[in-house]
Amino acid sequence: MLLGQLIAAYPAAQRGGADGDPDLRAVVHDTRAVIPGALYCCVRGSRADGHDLAAAAVAAGAAALVVDHVLSLAVPQVVVPDVRRAMGPLAAAFWGNPSHDLILVGVTGTSGKTTVTHLLCPVLRASGAPTCAIIGTLSGARTTPEATDLQALLAAERDRGSSGAGVDREPVAGRGAVAMEVSSHGLALHRVDGTRFAVAVFTNLSQDHLDFHHTMDEYFEAKAALFTPAFTDRAVICSDDPRGRELLARLGGPRSGVTATAYSLGDAEDLTLSPAGASFRWRGEPVRLALAGRFNVT
Repeated sequence: MLLGQLIAAYPAAQRGGADGDPDLRAVVHDTRAVIPGALYCCVRGSRADGHDLAAAAVAAGAAALVVDHVLSLAVPQVVVPDVRRAMGPLAAAFWGNPSHDLILVGVTGTSGKTTVTHLLCPVLRASGAPTCAIIGTLSGARTTPEATDLQALLAAERDRGSSGAGVDREPVAGRGAVAMEVSSHGLALHRVDGTRFAVAVFTNLSQDHLDFHHTMDEYFEAKAALFTPAFTDRAVICSDDPRGRELLARLGGPRSGVTATAYSLGDAEDLTLSPAGASFRWRGEPVRLALAGRFNVT
């Protein structure tokens, strides 16, 4: 993609630095990931400022920079108010907005995200998705990858799903699927900005990450940001959790823009628990779950 095309996709961006319209080959935030033709995003982090590393990125082959102020480097620069906020939408535009072409399910909550995503994939495959990938705690260094990495992963899954590659049966028509853990850090740090979810899931909220969010209310609001029209128009929320009920009440208004469906342990009728797992009826259908514990039912 030409730099000018990418800038046009992000209205808050302005041109700076040297003239030119390079053909970009990647969008990255880490100097170690720079390749010739890359767009390097100068993110201000807790331990380092990417603006201080911009010269090294250019020396490694970066063709342009995303900055919050013009740097004295002879490359084109995309000037934005906040590089971290801009990085997701720019990377999404570069990769052709891959989340729009996937059945992307985002799961957030203190507990249960990993279990839910791993249970969702076989369901999505059985429903006709030619492929399903999991992005989360067990798949990378971060539960929710940084924005540039996330959009590249989603683009790869989109392309894999459309080709049917790696599928152990004949490809079927339809979009590939991704079940993704969405952490509160990922939301607060704008890692999922520019991403569209087919549905967002809320499991529960208990005390965690207060070194980052400081209060339970801040922690909840970080999670609640996923349940807005910027990210999705459909939500599935556990009503057994007090914060889940709060979120359901918030989305109950006619102008919330998000249609919410509640679920509860009470939905599992005739529940029987054993060391081997659980059996119950859901909407009249028998379900057998090979995971022990009442908490795994919800």
